Amino acid sequence: YYSGKCTQKVKYKVEYPDGGEPCYILMHIYDVKGAEIKVLVSDEPQAKGEYLFEWDGTNNDLVPVASGTYFYIVSGGRGSDPKTIKGTLVNKL
Repeated sequence: YYSGKCTQKVKYKVEYPDGGEPCYILMHIYDVKGAEIKVLVSDEPQAKGEYLFEWDGTNNDLVPVASGTYFYIVSGGRGSDPKTIKGTLVNKL
């Protein structure tokens, strides 16, 4: 039974060296077993700045996932030096 919607926000900062071109940013969300639950993609290429990803507690099929701990990786960049940040989300229903 799904009793409500949980929204988690992840703040990330995009930095480019001089002349860097904006690119799409991806957020992969995994369960504690390492299975991919959801992939979020920025709506448009991101220029230098700070942004938020919002996760609504659903998987890629838009089905609510169980309460618990999830892990995320936010990545983006071009060439041989993509940037990543990692963290933990807690989904509470």
